[in-house]
Amino acid sequence: MRLHGGAAGLRALSAWWPLPFAQVDSTMLAARLPLVLAAAGVTCQAARVERLVPQPTAGWALHLSDGTSLQTSKLVLAAGAHCRELWPALPSCLRSSWAAALELASYPTLLGRPAAWLPVGFGRAGLERRAAGLSQPEWLVDGGLVPWADGALLGQHTLVRPGLELGPAPPPLEVEHQLRQGLAAQAWGAPLGALPGCLRQAAVAFCSEGVPLVGPLAEAPGLWVFTGFSAGFSQVPVLAPLVAQALVSGGDLADAATRRLQQLGLGRLDQLGSS
Repeated sequence: MRLHGGAAGLRALSAWWPLPFAQVDSTMLAARLPLVLAAAGVTCQAARVERLVPQPTAGWALHLSDGTSLQTSKLVLAAGAHCRELWPALPSCLRSSWAAALELASYPTLLGRPAAWLPVGFGRAGLERRAAGLSQPEWLVDGGLVPWADGALLGQHTLVRPGLELGPAPPPLEVEHQLRQGLAAQAWGAPLGALPGCLRQAAVAFCSEGVPLVGPLAEAPGLWVFTGFSAGFSQVPVLAPLVAQALVSGGDLADAATRRLQQLGLGRLDQLGSS
């Protein structure tokens, strides 16, 4: 396993300025979203989808972990790094990685008032573009810090493995050592890399070509895909309403949304290579 990249593009901490940013309060979102969805007439069911089964005539059956099933004529697959587990025949550009960050209990006092501190560029994007050509796992550490509740999330460790399968989460102790090692090697991260913190890991979906998978699958009528975002915080709020409009509006509104997706280079998954 190799360490690729590192401190390229980073400036010394004294040369950085906090950046203006917007952030979702996930605690408030989790508490209020069910109420908002209920008010909009949306029915929620908390269960894991085990299998997607196309129906002989049309539509889909979703077999759930609680033993029940749901029937639907149209389905949007937006399960992130677990999409391929539910529908293996997705385009081969869709891949997955493991991301990790250190959760700090309190915001570092040496940074002053809570703000986002980010590097000029992230090495993760370049590693994702090279994913299809990897012959062995590669990892790297990007610097940076963002406030999170009363604390902060520090750095990002990215592990990309060869092939299309997600695979198990890497050993947390090994990842934390690599993350702290990578931060210590950067002028910006050196004073922060030794701070006490808890490692948080998550599976992440991305597309090696840099363009997310958004649109219907030609070989699976009624199945849409919405995943593979390298910049989800900026892309999803723009694209999700277009997908919803294309799916449920009908008529001119649906046609307009479909055209807009195509103008953005999306919505034509049949033109991508399959796995």
